[in-house]
Amino acid sequence: MHRISYLPKWALLYLIVVSACVGLLVTINDANGQGMTQSSKEAQVTIALVTFGPGEEAWQRFGHNAIWVRDFANGIDTLYNYGRFSFEEENFILQFIQGHMRYWVEAQDPAVTFQFYQFMNRSIHVQELALNLDQRISLRDFLEWNIKPENMFYNYDYYTDNCSTRLRDAIDSVVNGEIKHQTYTTPTDLTFRFHTQRLVAQSPWLYTALLLVLGNSVDQVITVWEDMFIPMTLREHIRTVMISGENGTLVPLVAREHTVFEGTTLLADDKPSFWIVWYLLCGITVAMLFLVLERFARGNCFARVAFVGVTGLWTIMIGVGGMLLAGLWFLTDHFDSAHNENLFFVTPLALPLAILIPLAVYGQSTAVRCVLLMCRLVAGSALIGFLVQSLPMFDQVNGEIIAFVLPPNIVLWLVIVRQLSSRREV
Repeated sequence: MHRISYLPKWALLYLIVVSACVGLLVTINDANGQGMTQSSKEAQVTIALVTFGPGEEAWQRFGHNAIWVRDFANGIDTLYNYGRFSFEEENFILQFIQGHMRYWVEAQDPAVTFQFYQFMNRSIHVQELALNLDQRISLRDFLEWNIKPENMFYNYDYYTDNCSTRLRDAIDSVVNGEIKHQTYTTPTDLTFRFHTQRLVAQSPWLYTALLLVLGNSVDQVITVWEDMFIPMTLREHIRTVMISGENGTLVPLVAREHTVFEGTTLLADDKPSFWIVWYLLCGITVAMLFLVLERFARGNCFARVAFVGVTGLWTIMIGVGGMLLAGLWFLTDHFDSAHNENLFFVTPLALPLAILIPLAVYGQSTAVRCVLLMCRLVAGSALIGFLVQSLPMFDQVNGEIIAFVLPPNIVLWLVIVRQLSSRREV
């Protein structure tokens, strides 16, 4: 067995000094490392605006969007979606009719959501925002606060408080109002109705329904700020916004962008379709049908039944439609349906004619005076509505409604007068 020799004193002292220095360096390095780790983790927070393109269905034509937050330190990889609602919510139909639509924001898994939109053949565009660290943390914290049950609900409005405007406002709140400051007074020469018409042009029935129920408030020229109610236009306009960068210089709000998926859904036209000629042809066709049926109704009982049925159907449609428009204006909080000039043409005054015309045509003398009076009122209302279009205060864009309804309403008065005159001669 070999005998272990002892180290010299100077060597032992050397080892002690080296060990102390190494320990001190390790301690300093650990402290710095902890601080750097925390800072680097916070720096990994990224904020992006995600825009989903339009789909095939009519309700998908306006597109959709969400805010994508990735916070690797806290395990957050979330899409914040402000477009959630449920038909199963208590009193949903009643609330909808009254104009009180309750929507909420919901946290969603990006992977699952992206897969869904790809399946629906809808484009997915991502714009990473050039927010500084404090702004990213502030927006992340706000969104986390917003998805709590007591904070998640809001009163939805088609044009001023929807999924897109909520995102716009959330981002604007952390950039010191720069989005609003740079866009609030810049006009677009466009209107809410302009966008509505061009986006739903592929669905003629929805196009007509919205043209009918929306009043003149949606015909006022909007600013770039208001124009961002559509997800696709928010994506476009936000590219032009400049914010203060890390060193105080102005930088684009959008740092970089890329496309996750490019759908093949046909995009909307840049402007609404010019369909007024088709509406006019439809109106003239209805008016000509009134004339033809009235002519044959003078000596043919079957034609008389057809005449009464067709005119009755028309007056029911116009009358019920007028009741709907009046109800939306006066009995609900659908502000976009107020001051609706279509009531000149689609009027509740027509509804009694559905009963009065058959009575008068089939010989009820007491109904003759009433039916003539109501026909004059319906035709007169349409004529007044047409003539006042020359006045500046009557600026509602409703040419298609006028073209479709005015000819039948005028001709209805004429054929009723002729029918009742021929009945008296007999």
